Amino acid sequence: MENLIKRLVLLALASLLSSGCLGSSLSKKIAVDGVVVSGPENSKTSSSDEPPTVPTNTESNAGNPGSSSSGGEQSGSENQGNQPVTSEPENTNAVWLAGEVTALDGSVIQLSQFKSKNVVLVFSAPYCDVCMKESSEIMKSLREASLLPDFKLVPTNAVLMSVVTVAGGATIEDVDDWLPGNPVDWRVTYGAKNDLFLKHCSPEKKTPCTVIQTEKAGIVYQAVGLVGPETIQSKVGKWRFN
Repeated sequence: MENLIKRLVLLALASLLSSGCLGSSLSKKIAVDGVVVSGPENSKTSSSDEPPTVPTNTESNAGNPGSSSSGGEQSGSENQGNQPVTSEPENTNAVWLAGEVTALDGSVIQLSQFKSKNVVLVFSAPYCDVCMKESSEIMKSLREASLLPDFKLVPTNAVLMSVVTVAGGATIEDVDDWLPGNPVDWRVTYGAKNDLFLKHCSPEKKTPCTVIQTEKAGIVYQAVGLVGPETIQSKVGKWRFN
């Protein structure tokens, strides 16, 4: 009878241990008929039950624009701001327009101010049929290229200028004789000294005579006779008005 009671007490204790009702101060293991009965552990949750820890990259990316937190390569577009900005060197072999012409108001225009710009000089004379034809064709090409034909057709991608020329030097009266046959919108000047005409249009010394300077190469073209707008635009680019 005593053994039976002892057995029932041990079984009750084992049941209590398995349900966690007893504190950790009691024995964790109780033998019942030589069989070890284990109670629940009161330790903390094992590390396997904890969420995994994400390692932190301790390397700083400061001062390294374009790099990612994973150490990827820099993006080419983002790295462009770090590249030095260089300007194209000037063509030291270029020959630029020099000399002067006279505006209709009597002021003197120095052609050297147009260095590194596209310039088209058309030397023209009063009552010159070929000169009138060239002026008409250039005006027609400007009208076709412009979206606003009712406004003055003066291109912005080149300095277009007629230089009225006569033997011995032109005057404002020669310009008055030239204008009716050459109704153009671009700048009209005259060569009071005639030295520019002799410099660029020899040995023929005839009109029309066209001289073209480009912004990078200087004077690239000189020709006596009719020069069409296609040839001019092949040097300075298509007419623009912005």
